[in-house]
Amino acid sequence: MRKELPQRLLRELLKNAKRSDRELAKVLGVSQPTITRTRHKLELEGVIQDYTIVPDFKKLGFELMVIGLVKVRPAAITAESIAKAKEYAEKVPQTIFSSFGEKAWV
Repeated sequence: MRKELPQRLLRELLKNAKRSDRELAKVLGVSQPTITRTRHKLELEGVIQDYTIVPDFKKLGFELMVIGLVKVRPAAITAESIAKAKEYAEKVPQTIFSSFGEKAWV
């Protein structure tokens, strides 16, 4: 059970990252300090990089959500092309969020 705890914890955090370590401990059947240590270790290892929100876009007045993915040759990814893409995304007023790999732009 010890070896699978990090994966089980990650699954629970994906469901709701706002839950306290105490709540997570109850769900996973371990102590609160065990959850705190495991979560901290996952953060230090970079497995957990950030905690974020998932807004209700409909309540915010958006009628349509579009996710566009673009595959780019690695050789085409330069500092200049990234800067141009970021500049373009910032100019489009309907853009709420755009990202390149792991880096968020807007």
